[in-house]
Amino acid sequence: MVRPLFTVLCMWLERVTVQRWVARVAVVACAVASWTAVPAVTGTAPPAAADPPRADWAKLRMCESSNRYTINTGTGYYGAYQFDLPTWRSVGGKGYPHQASPREQDYRALYLYRMRGWQPWECARPNFLNLKEDRSARSKIKPTYAEAAYIGGSSVKPSRPKPSRPGTGPATMPKWPGVVYAFGDCSPYLRKFQLRMNKFGYDFQGTGCYYDETKRAVLDLQRANGIKDSGRLGPKTWRAAWKGKPPRGSAGAKTSSKAVPKWPGVVYAFGDCSPYLRKFQLRMNKFGYDFQGTGCYYDETKRAVLDLQRANGIKDSGRLGPKTWRAAWKGKPPRGSAGAKTSSKAVPKWPGVVYAFGDCSPYLRKFQLRMNKFGYDFQGTGCYYDETKRAVLDLQRANGIKDSGRLGPKTWRAAWKGKPPR
Repeated sequence: MVRPLFTVLCMWLERVTVQRWVARVAVVACAVASWTAVPAVTGTAPPAAADPPRADWAKLRMCESSNRYTINTGTGYYGAYQFDLPTWRSVGGKGYPHQASPREQDYRALYLYRMRGWQPWECARPNFLNLKEDRSARSKIKPTYAEAAYIGGSSVKPSRPKPSRPGTGPATMPKWPGVVYAFGDCSPYLRKFQLRMNKFGYDFQGTGCYYDETKRAVLDLQRANGIKDSGRLGPKTWRAAWKGKPPRGSAGAKTSSKAVPKWPGVVYAFGDCSPYLRKFQLRMNKFGYDFQGTGCYYDETKRAVLDLQRANGIKDSGRLGPKTWRAAWKGKPPRGSAGAKTSSKAVPKWPGVVYAFGDCSPYLRKFQLRMNKFGYDFQGTGCYYDETKRAVLDLQRANGIKDSGRLGPKTWRAAWKGKPPR
Protein backbone atom coordinates (compact mmCIF):
# COMPACT_ATOMS: atom_id res chain seq x y z
CA MET A 1 0.00 0.00 0.00
CA VAL A 2 2.93 2.38 0.65
CA ARG A 3 4.40 2.55 -2.82
CA PRO A 4 1.17 3.12 -4.81
CA LEU A 5 0.24 5.94 -2.44
CA PHE A 6 3.44 7.81 -3.26
CA THR A 7 2.95 7.13 -6.97
CA VAL A 8 -0.54 8.63 -6.87
CA LEU A 9 0.68 11.61 -4.88
CA CYS A 10 3.44 12.30 -7.37
CA MET A 11 1.05 12.11 -10.31
CA TRP A 12 -1.25 14.57 -8.58
CA LEU A 13 1.55 17.03 -7.83
CA GLU A 14 2.63 17.01 -11.47
CA ARG A 15 -0.86 18.24 -12.42
CA VAL A 16 -1.02 21.04 -9.85
CA THR A 17 -0.72 24.50 -11.41
CA VAL A 18 2.04 25.90 -9.24
CA GLN A 19 5.33 27.42 -10.15
CA ARG A 20 7.53 25.17 -12.19
CA TRP A 21 10.39 24.88 -9.70
CA VAL A 22 8.04 23.89 -6.85
CA ALA A 23 6.65 21.04 -8.88
CA ARG A 24 10.09 19.81 -9.74
CA VAL A 25 11.20 19.77 -6.10
CA ALA A 26 8.06 17.91 -5.06
CA VAL A 27 8.43 15.28 -7.77
CA VAL A 28 12.07 14.63 -6.81
CA ALA A 29 11.12 14.31 -3.15
CA CYS A 30 8.40 11.82 -3.95
CA ALA A 31 10.71 9.80 -6.16
CA VAL A 32 13.24 9.56 -3.33
CA ALA A 33 10.58 8.61 -0.80
CA SER A 34 9.15 6.00 -3.16
CA TRP A 35 12.61 4.50 -3.64
CA THR A 36 13.36 4.40 0.09
CA ALA A 37 10.04 2.65 0.69
CA VAL A 38 11.11 -0.37 -1.37
CA PRO A 39 13.15 -2.05 1.42
CA ALA A 40 10.05 -2.09 3.62
CA VAL A 41 8.32 -4.22 0.99
CA THR A 42 11.21 -6.46 -0.01
CA GLY A 43 12.78 -6.74 3.44
CA THR A 44 16.35 -5.99 2.19
CA ALA A 45 17.80 -2.81 3.71
CA PRO A 46 21.03 -1.34 2.34
CA PRO A 47 23.96 -1.78 4.77
CA ALA A 48 24.96 1.16 6.97
CA ALA A 49 28.34 2.74 6.24
CA ALA A 50 31.16 1.47 8.45
CA ASP A 51 33.30 4.60 8.12
CA PRO A 52 33.04 7.95 6.28
CA PRO A 53 33.31 7.67 2.49
CA ARG A 54 36.59 8.38 0.77
CA ALA A 55 35.13 11.56 -0.75
CA ASP A 56 34.54 13.04 2.72
CA TRP A 57 38.17 12.47 3.68
CA ALA A 58 39.32 14.07 0.43
CA LYS A 59 37.16 17.14 1.11
CA LEU A 60 38.51 17.34 4.65
CA ARG A 61 42.14 17.19 3.51
CA MET A 62 41.56 19.80 0.84
CA CYS A 63 39.95 22.16 3.34
CA GLU A 64 42.48 21.58 6.12
CA SER A 65 45.75 21.51 4.15
CA SER A 66 45.06 21.71 0.40
CA ASN A 67 45.67 17.94 0.47
CA ARG A 68 49.35 18.38 1.39
CA TYR A 69 50.66 15.63 3.64
CA THR A 70 54.04 17.31 4.20
CA ILE A 71 52.80 20.75 5.20
CA ASN A 72 54.05 22.41 8.38
CA THR A 73 52.05 25.61 8.83
CA GLY A 74 54.33 26.95 11.55
CA THR A 75 51.34 27.41 13.84
CA GLY A 76 51.52 24.11 15.69
CA TYR A 77 49.45 22.09 13.18
CA TYR A 78 50.93 19.54 10.82
CA GLY A 79 50.21 17.31 7.84
CA ALA A 80 47.18 16.61 5.68
CA TYR A 81 44.77 16.48 8.64
CA GLN A 82 46.38 19.36 10.57
CA PHE A 83 47.07 17.44 13.78
CA ASP A 84 48.55 19.29 16.72
CA LEU A 85 51.11 17.26 18.65
CA PRO A 86 48.99 16.36 21.71
CA THR A 87 46.19 15.02 19.49
CA TRP A 88 48.66 13.16 17.25
CA ARG A 89 50.24 11.48 20.23
CA SER A 90 46.88 10.70 21.82
CA VAL A 91 46.19 8.29 18.94
CA GLY A 92 49.65 6.75 19.04
CA GLY A 93 51.45 8.96 16.53
CA LYS A 94 55.23 9.24 16.78
CA GLY A 95 57.41 12.18 15.81
CA TYR A 96 55.77 14.92 13.76
CA PRO A 97 52.63 14.30 11.66
CA HIS A 98 53.96 16.03 8.54
CA GLN A 99 57.02 13.78 8.59
CA ALA A 100 54.91 10.61 8.70
CA SER A 101 53.87 8.76 5.55
CA PRO A 102 50.43 9.43 4.02
CA ARG A 103 49.43 5.92 5.05
CA GLU A 104 50.32 6.67 8.66
CA GLN A 105 48.47 10.00 8.64
CA ASP A 106 45.37 8.38 7.10
CA TYR A 107 45.41 5.69 9.77
CA ARG A 108 45.75 8.14 12.67
CA ALA A 109 42.94 10.28 11.20
CA LEU A 110 40.58 7.30 11.12
CA TYR A 111 41.70 6.35 14.64
CA LEU A 112 40.83 9.86 15.86
CA TYR A 113 37.49 9.79 14.05
CA ARG A 114 36.53 6.55 15.80
CA MET A 115 37.47 8.09 19.14
CA ARG A 116 35.96 11.58 18.75
CA GLY A 117 34.03 11.75 15.48
CA TRP A 118 34.44 14.88 13.34
CA GLN A 119 34.69 17.09 16.43
CA PRO A 120 38.48 17.77 16.26
CA TRP A 121 38.32 19.20 12.71
CA GLU A 122 37.02 22.71 12.23
CA CYS A 123 36.54 22.12 8.51
CA ALA A 124 34.04 19.32 9.22
CA ARG A 125 31.68 21.61 11.15
CA PRO A 126 28.27 22.75 9.86
CA ASN A 127 29.52 26.20 8.83
CA PHE A 128 32.18 24.58 6.61
CA LEU A 129 31.85 21.11 5.04
CA ASN A 130 29.07 19.93 7.35
CA LEU A 131 30.31 16.34 7.33
CA LYS A 132 27.96 13.80 8.87
CA GLU A 133 29.00 11.17 11.38
CA ASP A 134 28.07 7.52 10.98
CA ARG A 135 27.87 4.66 13.44
CA SER A 136 31.65 4.22 13.66
CA ALA A 137 32.14 7.75 15.01
CA ARG A 138 33.07 7.68 18.72
CA SER A 139 32.81 3.89 18.65
CA LYS A 140 36.16 3.62 20.50
CA ILE A 141 37.12 0.76 18.16
CA LYS A 142 40.78 0.94 17.18
CA PRO A 143 41.07 0.53 13.38
CA THR A 144 43.59 -1.53 11.46
CA TYR A 145 45.83 -0.18 8.73
CA ALA A 146 43.87 -2.24 6.20
CA GLU A 147 40.64 -0.51 7.26
CA ALA A 148 42.24 2.90 6.78
CA ALA A 149 43.77 2.11 3.39
CA TYR A 150 40.71 3.34 1.46
CA ILE A 151 41.05 6.88 2.81
CA GLY A 152 43.89 7.83 0.52
CA GLY A 153 42.53 5.73 -2.33
CA SER A 154 44.56 2.59 -1.71
CA SER A 155 42.55 -0.62 -1.75
CA VAL A 156 45.40 -2.75 -0.40
CA LYS A 157 47.73 -2.34 2.51
CA PRO A 158 50.77 -0.59 1.04
CA SER A 159 54.28 -1.58 1.90
CA ARG A 160 56.06 0.56 4.45
CA PRO A 161 58.12 3.15 2.61
CA LYS A 162 61.82 3.29 3.29
CA PRO A 163 62.69 6.46 5.19
CA SER A 164 64.49 8.95 3.02
CA ARG A 165 65.88 12.36 3.70
CA PRO A 166 65.14 15.12 1.20
CA GLY A 167 68.11 16.02 -0.94
CA THR A 168 70.24 19.13 -0.72
CA GLY A 169 69.47 20.37 -4.22
CA PRO A 170 71.95 21.25 -6.95
CA ALA A 171 75.56 21.72 -5.80
CA THR A 172 76.16 24.33 -8.51
CA MET A 173 74.28 27.60 -8.11
CA PRO A 174 71.31 27.74 -10.50
CA LYS A 175 70.68 30.91 -12.48
CA TRP A 176 68.79 33.55 -10.50
CA PRO A 177 65.13 33.31 -11.66
CA GLY A 178 64.67 37.08 -11.73
CA VAL A 179 61.85 37.10 -9.15
CA VAL A 180 62.00 38.31 -5.54
CA TYR A 181 60.07 35.78 -3.47
CA ALA A 182 58.09 36.59 -0.32
CA PHE A 183 55.79 34.89 2.15
CA GLY A 184 53.04 32.89 0.43
CA ASP A 185 54.78 32.46 -2.93
CA CYS A 186 55.22 29.02 -4.51
CA SER A 187 57.74 28.16 -7.24
CA PRO A 188 60.06 25.36 -8.44
CA TYR A 189 62.93 27.79 -7.74
CA LEU A 190 61.86 28.06 -4.12
CA ARG A 191 62.09 24.28 -3.95
CA LYS A 192 65.71 24.47 -5.16
CA PHE A 193 66.49 27.04 -2.48
CA GLN A 194 64.82 24.98 0.26
CA LEU A 195 66.71 21.82 -0.63
CA ARG A 196 69.95 23.76 -0.75
CA MET A 197 69.31 24.98 2.80
CA ASN A 198 69.19 21.35 3.97
CA LYS A 199 72.95 21.49 3.41
CA PHE A 200 73.10 23.66 6.53
CA GLY A 201 71.01 21.35 8.70
CA TYR A 202 67.50 22.50 7.86
CA ASP A 203 64.84 19.88 7.29
CA PHE A 204 62.89 21.09 4.26
CA GLN A 205 60.67 18.67 2.36
CA GLY A 206 60.98 20.81 -0.76
CA THR A 207 57.36 21.92 -1.05
CA GLY A 208 58.39 24.97 -3.07
CA CYS A 209 56.11 27.22 -1.00
CA TYR A 210 57.36 30.12 1.11
CA TYR A 211 56.00 29.93 4.65
CA ASP A 212 57.41 30.23 8.18
CA GLU A 213 60.27 27.73 7.87
CA THR A 214 61.48 29.26 4.61
CA LYS A 215 61.27 32.76 6.07
CA ARG A 216 63.40 31.73 9.04
CA ALA A 217 66.01 30.19 6.73
CA VAL A 218 66.08 33.34 4.59
CA LEU A 219 66.50 35.58 7.64
CA ASP A 220 69.21 33.34 9.13
CA LEU A 221 71.10 33.40 5.84
CA GLN A 222 70.76 37.17 5.43
CA ARG A 223 72.03 37.86 8.97
CA ALA A 224 74.98 35.51 8.56
CA ASN A 225 76.03 37.26 5.34
CA GLY A 226 75.45 40.93 6.23
CA ILE A 227 72.43 41.22 3.93
CA LYS A 228 69.52 43.39 5.05
CA ASP A 229 67.19 41.00 6.87
CA SER A 230 64.06 41.80 4.90
CA GLY A 231 62.88 38.20 4.78
CA ARG A 232 62.56 38.50 0.99
CA LEU A 233 64.49 36.08 -1.19
CA GLY A 234 66.32 38.29 -3.67
CA PRO A 235 69.47 37.83 -5.79
CA LYS A 236 71.95 38.46 -2.92
CA THR A 237 70.26 35.94 -0.63
CA TRP A 238 69.96 33.47 -3.51
CA ARG A 239 73.70 33.70 -4.17
CA ALA A 240 74.51 33.40 -0.44
CA ALA A 241 72.78 29.99 -0.32
CA TRP A 242 75.54 28.62 -2.58
CA LYS A 243 78.45 31.03 -2.21
CA GLY A 244 77.98 32.71 1.18
CA LYS A 245 78.58 31.92 4.85
CA PRO A 246 76.37 29.24 6.44
CA PRO A 247 73.75 30.37 8.95
CA ARG A 248 74.61 30.02 12.62
CA GLY A 249 72.72 26.82 13.41
CA SER A 250 69.61 25.44 11.74
CA ALA A 251 66.12 26.79 12.27
CA GLY A 252 64.56 25.53 15.46
CA ALA A 253 67.57 23.42 16.42
CA LYS A 254 69.53 25.94 18.46
CA THR A 255 68.97 27.39 21.90
CA SER A 256 68.76 31.09 22.51
CA SER A 257 71.58 33.15 24.05
CA LYS A 258 72.42 33.11 27.76
CA ALA A 259 71.94 36.87 28.26
CA VAL A 260 68.38 37.90 29.09
CA PRO A 261 66.92 39.64 26.03
CA LYS A 262 65.09 42.88 26.74
CA TRP A 263 61.50 42.27 27.84
CA PRO A 264 59.31 43.15 24.81
CA GLY A 265 56.69 44.86 26.97
CA VAL A 266 53.87 42.53 25.89
CA VAL A 267 52.20 39.80 27.96
CA TYR A 268 51.74 36.83 25.63
CA ALA A 269 48.88 34.33 25.83
CA PHE A 270 47.51 31.37 23.91
CA GLY A 271 47.21 32.05 20.18
CA ASP A 272 49.76 34.90 20.02
CA CYS A 273 52.65 34.85 17.55
CA SER A 274 55.82 36.93 17.84
CA PRO A 275 59.60 36.81 17.21
CA TYR A 276 59.98 37.23 20.98
CA LEU A 277 57.97 34.07 21.56
CA ARG A 278 60.44 32.32 19.25
CA LYS A 279 63.31 33.50 21.48
CA PHE A 280 61.52 32.16 24.53
CA GLN A 281 60.83 28.81 22.87
CA LEU A 282 64.44 28.34 21.76
CA ARG A 283 65.65 29.23 25.25
CA MET A 284 63.38 26.55 26.72
CA ASN A 285 65.16 23.95 24.57
CA LYS A 286 68.00 24.44 27.05
CA PHE A 287 65.83 22.59 29.58
CA GLY A 288 65.10 19.65 27.30
CA TYR A 289 62.03 20.90 25.44
CA ASP A 290 61.81 20.26 21.72
CA PHE A 291 60.56 23.53 20.25
CA GLN A 292 60.93 24.21 16.55
CA GLY A 293 60.83 27.94 17.21
CA THR A 294 57.57 28.69 15.42
CA GLY A 295 57.06 31.83 17.50
CA CYS A 296 53.42 30.92 18.08
CA TYR A 297 51.89 30.24 21.50
CA TYR A 298 49.98 26.96 21.57
CA ASP A 299 49.80 23.88 23.81
CA GLU A 300 53.51 23.11 24.01
CA THR A 301 54.42 26.71 24.83
CA LYS A 302 51.70 26.90 27.46
CA ARG A 303 53.01 23.77 29.18
CA ALA A 304 56.54 25.21 29.20
CA VAL A 305 55.29 28.51 30.64
CA LEU A 306 53.34 26.73 33.38
CA ASP A 307 56.29 24.44 34.22
CA LEU A 308 58.59 27.46 34.50
CA GLN A 309 56.15 29.44 36.62
CA ARG A 310 55.62 26.57 39.06
CA ALA A 311 59.36 25.93 39.39
CA ASN A 312 59.98 29.59 40.23
CA GLY A 313 57.07 30.36 42.53
CA ILE A 314 55.34 32.56 39.96
CA LYS A 315 51.54 32.48 39.77
CA ASP A 316 50.77 29.77 37.18
CA SER A 317 48.54 31.88 34.97
CA GLY A 318 49.92 30.44 31.74
CA ARG A 319 50.60 34.00 30.52
CA LEU A 320 54.14 34.91 29.54
CA GLY A 321 54.87 38.09 31.46
CA PRO A 322 58.09 39.82 32.59
CA LYS A 323 58.72 37.54 35.61
CA THR A 324 58.32 34.36 33.54
CA TRP A 325 60.42 35.88 30.76
CA ARG A 326 63.29 36.57 33.16
CA ALA A 327 62.96 33.12 34.78
CA ALA A 328 63.70 31.49 31.41
CA TRP A 329 67.24 32.90 31.62
CA LYS A 330 67.86 33.56 35.32
CA GLY A 331 65.40 31.37 37.21
CA LYS A 332 65.27 27.76 38.32
CA PRO A 333 64.87 25.17 35.55
CA PRO A 334 61.53 23.38 35.31
CA ARG A 335 61.39 19.92 36.84
CA GLY A 336 61.86 18.03 33.60
CA SER A 337 60.70 19.00 30.14
CA ALA A 338 57.08 19.25 29.06
CA GLY A 339 55.50 15.83 29.11
CA ALA A 340 58.67 14.18 30.38
CA LYS A 341 58.41 14.95 34.06
CA THR A 342 56.83 12.92 36.81
CA SER A 343 54.00 14.17 38.95
CA SER A 344 54.38 15.09 42.64
CA LYS A 345 54.78 12.45 45.36
CA ALA A 346 51.69 13.49 47.33
CA VAL A 347 48.50 11.73 46.23
CA PRO A 348 46.29 14.30 44.46
CA LYS A 349 42.66 14.31 45.50
CA TRP A 350 40.65 11.65 43.69
CA PRO A 351 38.56 13.48 41.03
CA GLY A 352 35.50 11.32 41.66
CA VAL A 353 35.33 9.99 38.10
CA VAL A 354 36.16 6.49 36.87
CA TYR A 355 38.08 6.92 33.64
CA ALA A 356 37.97 4.50 30.70
CA PHE A 357 39.27 4.16 27.17
CA GLY A 358 38.66 7.33 25.10
CA ASP A 359 38.27 9.75 28.02
CA CYS A 360 40.32 12.96 28.26
CA SER A 361 40.94 14.97 31.43
CA PRO A 362 43.60 17.04 33.25
CA TYR A 363 43.44 14.38 35.97
CA LEU A 364 44.42 11.72 33.43
CA ARG A 365 47.44 13.89 32.59
CA LYS A 366 48.45 13.84 36.28
CA PHE A 367 48.16 10.06 36.34
CA GLN A 368 50.18 9.68 33.15
CA LEU A 369 53.00 11.90 34.39
CA ARG A 370 53.08 9.99 37.66
CA MET A 371 53.48 6.73 35.78
CA ASN A 372 56.67 8.09 34.18
CA LYS A 373 58.17 7.50 37.64
CA PHE A 374 57.97 3.79 36.83
CA GLY A 375 59.69 4.06 33.47
CA TYR A 376 56.73 4.81 31.19
CA ASP A 377 57.16 7.46 28.51
CA PHE A 378 53.94 9.46 28.62
CA GLN A 379 53.77 12.88 26.98
CA GLY A 380 50.95 13.89 29.31
CA THR A 381 48.23 14.24 26.67
CA GLY A 382 45.52 13.64 29.26
CA CYS A 383 43.71 11.21 26.93
CA TYR A 384 43.11 7.56 27.75
CA TYR A 385 44.18 5.29 24.89
CA ASP A 386 46.33 2.16 24.48
CA GLU A 387 49.40 3.28 26.42
CA THR A 388 47.34 4.51 29.37
CA LYS A 389 45.33 1.30 29.43
CA ARG A 390 48.50 -0.78 29.57
CA ALA A 391 49.80 1.28 32.47
CA VAL A 392 46.50 0.94 34.35
CA LEU A 393 46.43 -2.84 33.87
CA ASP A 394 50.09 -3.19 34.92
CA LEU A 395 49.42 -1.17 38.06
CA GLN A 396 46.26 -3.10 38.93
CA ARG A 397 47.97 -6.48 38.55
CA ALA A 398 50.96 -5.39 40.65
CA ASN A 399 48.68 -4.26 43.47
CA GLY A 400 46.09 -7.04 43.53
CA ILE A 401 43.35 -4.81 42.10
CA LYS A 402 40.87 -6.32 39.67
CA ASP A 403 42.37 -5.71 36.23
CA SER A 404 39.36 -4.01 34.69
CA GLY A 405 41.40 -1.44 32.81
CA ARG A 406 39.30 1.32 34.37
CA LEU A 407 41.03 4.02 36.40
CA GLY A 408 39.14 4.12 39.69
CA PRO A 409 40.03 5.31 43.21
CA LYS A 410 42.07 2.22 44.18
CA THR A 411 44.17 2.36 41.02
CA TRP A 412 44.55 6.13 41.41
CA ARG A 413 45.94 5.74 44.93
CA ALA A 414 48.20 2.86 43.86
CA ALA A 415 49.98 5.20 41.43
CA TRP A 416 51.32 7.13 44.41
CA LYS A 417 51.19 4.72 47.34
CA GLY A 418 51.13 1.23 45.82
CA LYS A 419 53.67 -1.21 44.48
CA PRO A 420 55.38 -0.30 41.22
CA PRO A 421 54.37 -2.27 38.12
CA ARG A 422 56.73 -5.07 37.11
